[in-house]
Amino acid sequence: QGLTGVYRVRMIDTAAFSVSPGMVGFSDSTYFDDGAGFYSVPTVVAAADAAIGATEIIVDESTAPAPIAEGQIMSHNDYPFGVVSRFGSGSSVALSVQMPLRAEIQTGDLIDMVGTGLFEMVEAGAGRVAYGPELYGRPSLQLREWLR
Repeated sequence: QGLTGVYRVRMIDTAAFSVSPGMVGFSDSTYFDDGAGFYSVPTVVAAADAAIGATEIIVDESTAPAPIAEGQIMSHNDYPFGVVSRFGSGSSVALSVQMPLRAEIQTGDLIDMVGTGLFEMVEAGAGRVAYGPELYGRPSLQLREWLR
């Protein structure tokens, strides 16, 4: 379909953050009959408001599965940002972020520890995959962030 559609892309840099999204069960720790659960992304909670254009946010990482790492890509409402530095621990961690915030964050908002962003194709036809005799394809995709 070429340039049709917007793609939600998960940005995981395992060199900076090694906890990946996973599956969780119901509140009683059971799963569906086929063993599947619910998709779960590790999150932290915003401990203070942050305005559009801010380069620092304050979060509560006391319930996080791992400490927030410098270089980690995080996001809020599919707007990604990178963590440049961190100060503090527990319920009050100040994060300096690169890519100033493009949407405001309010106290209590969830911030994804595994960043996601919305992207579109750069070239028409890039979404079409051609299969060779081995019955697999290796598409090369060029994406740019979809600015809304």
